[in-house]
Amino acid sequence: MLWSLRMRASLLTAAGALLLVTTVAANRGPIRQLTVKPAAEVVPLFDGLDDGRFDLRMSAANAHHANVVVTNTTSEPLTVALPKAAVGQHVLPQFGANNGFFGQGASTTSNFGNSTAGSNSTGVAQSIGGGFQGVGFQQAPGAGNGNGVNVFGNGFPSIPPEMVSDTIKTYGGLATVPAGQSIQLQMRTVCLNHGRPDPMPLMTYRLVPVESYTNDPVLVELLENFHERVPTNTMQAAAWHVANGLSWERLQQLPNRRVPGSLARYFQSREVADARQLVTAATEAATASPPSELVAPAVAKVTRTP
Repeated sequence: MLWSLRMRASLLTAAGALLLVTTVAANRGPIRQLTVKPAAEVVPLFDGLDDGRFDLRMSAANAHHANVVVTNTTSEPLTVALPKAAVGQHVLPQFGANNGFFGQGASTTSNFGNSTAGSNSTGVAQSIGGGFQGVGFQQAPGAGNGNGVNVFGNGFPSIPPEMVSDTIKTYGGLATVPAGQSIQLQMRTVCLNHGRPDPMPLMTYRLVPVESYTNDPVLVELLENFHERVPTNTMQAAAWHVANGLSWERLQQLPNRRVPGSLARYFQSREVADARQLVTAATEAATASPPSELVAPAVAKVTRTP
């Protein structure tokens, strides 16, 4: 009898430990140290969202940084092919019996598989556009690793040489998502609706292809070439000029309302001058190629005078 009780206690302890390990594994956060597995099927992000193989959650830390979590809903590892640029749109959560505060009580899926907690209505805050930070097939003078592909840091590994092809280079980068797990990506962004409120962490955002947000090839060119060599303020001035029609003169005089009572300007003269160079180069590139054939030609290098 005593032996039987001890055996039951041991079994219960082992079962409890197994349950704890399983629960911890199930609740672990998204993977930040990313890898690329050549054997995994390559799936473009929005194709995977559309057919349900990927789920996605996006949160904007502020106007210029956003976090994107991509989940593989299948039983096999998949390599997500990231676009060169994408747009985050603010969506308004709906309040209902099952939704809770800010819609967190229930999760539904809207366009392109984005989990938006019960809403797909466009919100009032600015949309944000940009690329996935640290991922790059953009070709820059003096950059690269010998095979014409420049892959930046931020936890992303070098793309295996056997995976490099003309098709792969049309994407913004690759990352393998293990079966049933998630990866976390960072986006470097600019605002696209001057005059609206800036993004805030509690706001819900939906990620959409840049081509579904705008039919302006110049704006597409700018966002697809928003790489690490382009200062954020320079790209912000260019984006507001192209997307919202703000003149260069107005941008030059725009007050920095983020500093109450300050007489400081939002942009420095040099940033506006550099933004004009970006827009000129993007316009020339967009004019030279039909929108359907654009594969993000390099935007002119930003030059600064001492």
